[in-house]
Amino acid sequence: MEYKVLFLDCDGTLLSDDKTISQENKKAIRYAMDKDVKVVLCSGRSYVTLRQLAEEVGTNKKGNIVVAFNGMEIFDAENGNVLFQERLDGELAAYILSQLKKVASPDIEIVVYEDMTTIVSEYDNKYFNKYKEVSQTIKKVVPDLIKHVSDLGKVVKIIIIGDNEKLVHVIKHIEDLKDNRISCFFSAQILAEILNSSCSKATGVEFASKYFNISKEHIIAVGDHGNDVSMIKTAGLGIATANAVESAKNAADFVTRRDNNNSAIAEVIYEFI
Repeated sequence: MEYKVLFLDCDGTLLSDDKTISQENKKAIRYAMDKDVKVVLCSGRSYVTLRQLAEEVGTNKKGNIVVAFNGMEIFDAENGNVLFQERLDGELAAYILSQLKKVASPDIEIVVYEDMTTIVSEYDNKYFNKYKEVSQTIKKVVPDLIKHVSDLGKVVKIIIIGDNEKLVHVIKHIEDLKDNRISCFFSAQILAEILNSSCSKATGVEFASKYFNISKEHIIAVGDHGNDVSMIKTAGLGIATANAVESAKNAADFVTRRDNNNSAIAEVIYEFI
């Protein structure tokens, strides 16, 4: 099979644990692009940080795309124009927040992406500040998050940060609501997300298939966590890295021998492209 597009998750996949990209991965990506393969960054991150990564690896080219917020936003990789955008209804988000507050312990941080660059919470604690640094967002502290979100009308997504075991309990409560308007999943051990159910990383794969006018069979998707499962299943070749969680490995057609700290992406490119 000749593959034309390569979807790459960032954290835990393209990036090492220290949040850097190995020279071997960069060289392999250049090799793939020299063979006219589109390399698409697809992440739960905002476009703000993805744009920087795209510039670093050279995928910010004319005719390419960047998939942000787990498929909620898709951008032109060259100029940043919005090609696709979806949101979570404010009233629905307010209801979900009220449910989260029923079960989340005080040390669980509940944060809302108000827009592409602004995150909002009721508390100014270590989790909020750490996430603000990593995501390069503007933070806003409000006295009543539920009212604030309801008044906004629409938000990007809700994220929950804290101890993994406690987050599992919180997410189970949300899943037990059986509200098909939302989807929730882990994007890291200490971070879970709640989005509009109409979007996922698979949305990016579907969009790319139409945008590049190719069959999904010619798309590879590589990831490591729960939020990558949808694109791993949707792409023609779904790949999980050696460090991936079991749900990603179970969904994959192939599991790399290398992990994210040992240039797993280079292995994928030289094996399949």
